[in-house]
This record gives sequence, structure tokens and C-alpha cells, in this order.
Amino acid sequence: MSIVETRLKRSRQLMQQSMQFVFKHKSLLMISFLSSLTVLLLLAFLLSPLIRYEKEIITQHPKTETIIWLYLSILLFLFFVHQIAFYFNAALTHCISDYFREKTFSLKNGIERANTRFFKLLLWNIYRSFIGFIVIIFYPMVKNKKFYQKMFFGLRWSIICQLTLPVIVENNTSPHYSAKRSAELIRKNWGSDLKINFGFVPFMLIARILAILPILISLLVGGYKNIIIGVSISFLIILIISTIISSTQTILACVLYHYAAKGILLPEFDEKLIQKAFIKQE
Repeated sequence: MSIVETRLKRSRQLMQQSMQFVFKHKSLLMISFLSSLTVLLLLAFLLSPLIRYEKEIITQHPKTETIIWLYLSILLFLFFVHQIAFYFNAALTHCISDYFREKTFSLKNGIERANTRFFKLLLWNIYRSFIGFIVIIFYPMVKNKKFYQKMFFGLRWSIICQLTLPVIVENNTSPHYSAKRSAELIRKNWGSDLKINFGFVPFMLIARILAILPILISLLVGGYKNIIIGVSISFLIILIISTIISSTQTILACVLYHYAAKGILLPEFDEKLIQKAFIKQE
């Protein structure tokens, strides 16, 4: 079995285990459903007009200042979308953490915890947007520098971000400390010079390609009514897929955090798979 096949198999197994947990506790899906619904509605009602306006000003009024302001508006919109995702993921993370503590978890408690962490989540969104971007660009130059080893133990930004949200939710710490704590936990449990040995991207791409089929079919068939039906079906499929993917990713991040920080693991998860979630770079 090739390396790619092994990685895909491990990803599928981790995703299945996360899904088994979430379907065992179906109330958790409501948080991810609200997050996905909010984001999709924003994309549907706000991003489309922005894109149309972008085409108009570029073709009719190609002023540099106007174009800059347009792209800044789009970036601000995406920032706002990320903030919504962080907020709901924080609520879900708290619910899962309550389950680890053998407490009764509820949507209300999760939302209340997300409310108390809102400012830290906002700071993390800003920190991730700016510091994260800089780290990604200059990583090859700074990864072996002493200051970077002291800050993030030489880990890649994509690795550092894996446990940051659970750290913020659990400890209410600053973005920099949370990122450093995430890196520290990962280095301690999995080592250094790592790469992520799982990923949902292939499954997400396949699922979303399938999700747009109703739209394509309705366009081929033609007719206003058919197109409305096709768009509605695709929207529903994308909403379901986004809800499942979001919940499974958040659950897996929380499971990895509790395993790394406290050495505990839910019975739904295979410890051997968790131990190989991050592996050495080849």
C-alpha cells in the first residue's frame, strides 16, 4: 500500500470514528448545523453581490483605489465568516470537553462558553490572519532560528493550529500563548519536524462535487422551476456535508487535545490512529 493510500485509509478511519461519536450524540450536530447554515446564507446573500460588483468596477471603472477597497471588503467578509466558524466550533469544543469530564453537555452551555471566549476568539482570528500569514511565508527561513524554536518549537503553522482552539476554549488564554501551548503539546506527544497524517480534503472535494450535480442537471434540463429545485437540492446537500465535516473536524481536534494534554481518549477512537495523527517529515 502506497503512502498516499495509507494516509487516505487513516483519514477515512479517523473520520468514521469522529462520525460515530457525533451520530451517537446527535444534539452536537445542531451547533455545526447553525454554523454551516449561517455561513452559507452569508455566502449566498453577500458574496455574490460583491463578486458582481467586482466585475462591474473592473470592466467599467478600473480605478486602483476602488479595486483595493473592493478586495479589502471581500477580505473583511471572509474574516467575519471565519469568526462565525470559530464561535460555533468553540461551543462544540466545550460540549465535547464536558463529555470528557463526564458532565452533561448542552447546546446552551456550549454557546455560553463561546460567549465568554468571544474576545479571545476574535484576537485569535486576527492573530491567525496576520501572524499566521507571515509564518507561512517565511517558515523556510525561520524554522531553525532560535527565536522560532522558542516560540513554536520549529513546527509548521498548519500543525500549530490543530489544537489552538481547544486550548483557548479550555484555558481562556491569549492567541500567542494558545498557539505556543498547541505547539508544545504536539511536540511533546508526536515530536518535531512533523506533517499532518490525516485530512478530510479529498472527501470534502468528492462530496462537494457530487453536491453540485443537481444544479448541473437542472441547467441541462432547463426551465426556471427546475433550476430552483436543483439549486435548493444542492444547497441542502452542501449544508448537510458542511455540518458533518465541521463537526467531525472539531471533534477530532478536541480528541487530539485531550489525548495530548491529559492522556485520555474516548472509547470510540483507536489510540494507534491517534498516535500516528502526526508523523515525521520524510
